[in-house]
Amino acid sequence: MTRVVLAFGALLVTAFAAGCTTWHTGTASTYTLKRSLNSWETTVALPIEKAHKATVAGLNDLGLKPVTSRVDKLTGIADGFLADGTDFEVRLESRGDTVTRVRVRCGMLGDRERSIQLFRAIEKHF
Repeated sequence: MTRVVLAFGALLVTAFAAGCTTWHTGTASTYTLKRSLNSWETTVALPIEKAHKATVAGLNDLGLKPVTSRVDKLTGIADGFLADGTDFEVRLESRGDTVTRVRVRCGMLGDRERSIQLFRAIEKHF
């Protein structure tokens, strides 16, 4: 009986952990999106300027026009609204000359599926 309870507990822990992380394979790299409060984040091996260009290009592929789109040497942002009025935001943070942290949020609470769709469109341009 104890083994059954332990196995069930391990299954529950695995299910909850899987809900917090998702993997996506790009053409050259594998990205792991981790839940961070109300957004999904990963780190990419790109300078912040190139990550911002990829972000804007990916959003354009989806027909999304950012309301705000700016970048400097330390941070970047692109945000706007989907057709149904849901807001989205992509925040970039430089972690060095060739590394950038990318945070994607769609909706107030960070809708997982829509955030992943945004990231998939962006990662095509990495």
